Amino acid sequence: LPMFYVESRAGDPPFVDQLFSFDEAVLRKHAPMVDDFEARLRRTEVRTTTLAGLVAAHDLDHVDVLHVDAEGHDAAILEQIDFGAPWAPRFVVFEAKHLSPERLRTTTRMLRRAGYRMFPIWHDAFAYRDRPRRSGRQGAGRLGASTT
Repeated sequence: LPMFYVESRAGDPPFVDQLFSFDEAVLRKHAPMVDDFEARLRRTEVRTTTLAGLVAAHDLDHVDVLHVDAEGHDAAILEQIDFGAPWAPRFVVFEAKHLSPERLRTTTRMLRRAGYRMFPIWHDAFAYRDRPRRSGRQGAGRLGASTT
């Protein structure tokens, strides 16, 4: 999957070395704050996986907290998750700042249908629910997954 970033250099604002996104348009919003933005914008290919793939690869039976900060790609990541799975996260934090109002409403509805309660936290959204009934093995591994 293509990922976009801005090469950092001495004298940059402190956030520049954190500018990475699957959505080039999100990075372009920062152009007025970065000298020579166009000349420093880069694209690279990165390997990706789904949360279900990560859970299976590590033989987990649940995820306590999922924190997604994917610079505008958060909703697309959350839409891939089966929130009815026995390992589904109890707590979800995602960056709402770069989502359009409609995309945020759609994501909020999806999480509420899955039984989450939600409230905003600065540029993020926090969703939580009582742990759904789990099926499967007890005592398997645990993971607090974070995608940043």
